[in-house]
Amino acid sequence: MNNPYQAPQAQLADAPEPTRPRQINFALVLMWLSLIGGAVYGVVDMADEPDQAAAILMIAFSGVIVLVSGVPLIFIALGHNWARWAWAALLLTGWVLTFVYWEESFATVGDILIQGFLGVLDAVAIYLLFAAPSAQWFKRARSR
Repeated sequence: MNNPYQAPQAQLADAPEPTRPRQINFALVLMWLSLIGGAVYGVVDMADEPDQAAAILMIAFSGVIVLVSGVPLIFIALGHNWARWAWAALLLTGWVLTFVYWEESFATVGDILIQGFLGVLDAVAIYLLFAAPSAQWFKRARSR
């Protein structure tokens, strides 16, 4: 029986989780490829270093870079907007350092090709993270 004096009844449900756009998934793949590719490149580049202590230090530093840089990638996948900006800042810092140490970064044709390829991967990934529909997804994920 319908009681006109009873408060309305409504079933409440959580809003569905916004699905992550394909562009973000593709950007994440590109960023992980670039990060791991850059680390492997750094380790291989250090293999012919005559100073073994410096080589070991640089290899350990590459591992730390992968760990520190991997954290924002995990949080990007979870929809944290700050991680997108942190990754952009890390990427910009890396590009600046690459050009500051121009002669070392681009010593051989192989260096130019590898650094250029990794730079293109990163540039495409950053574009995908900040363009639509990715930007809207981060805004919706932030409002949760």
